[in-house]
Amino acid sequence: MVLGKAAPVFFNMLPLAVLGVMLIYIGISHTFLVGDIIHIPWEMGLALGMAAITFISGNLALAFVVGTPVCLVGKWLKGRYSGIIPVSN
Repeated sequence: MVLGKAAPVFFNMLPLAVLGVMLIYIGISHTFLVGDIIHIPWEMGLALGMAAITFISGNLALAFVVGTPVCLVGKWLKGRYSGIIPVSN
């Protein structure tokens, strides 16, 4: 991480109220993000799959590494990124 072993010292310097406000802000931001994908079933499935990977492994980076290619392939198969692979007429 950025702070390494100094991270707990850094967070202990912040008042708990500041950390609470930051947590509330992140929660509200994530609520709006879920609201954007709730009506697209495959994107909601992808988000839930990435959440499951994160909870099981405890590693958000692993979920990102797995979810990004799945998202790109899914969008390509649905034709959203048809310009990635040149198609000759």
